[in-house]
Amino acid sequence: MATCLLYRQAPSRPSRFYRIELAMNLFSEVSVLREWGIAGGNGQSVINIYGNLREAS
Repeated sequence: MATCLLYRQAPSRPSRFYRIELAMNLFSEVSVLREWGIAGGNGQSVINIYGNLREAS
């Protein structure tokens, strides 16, 4: 459905990334995937499920 990817770069620190993705699942619910971490490395992620798009946003 929609994806937003952001990078934060600072001269004295490693680059970081933030990603949010909204998608409809097979049960007509909205899944919100959030990922973050250091660019080029392993990040962390969380998936939350909402009943509709208004709740998800």
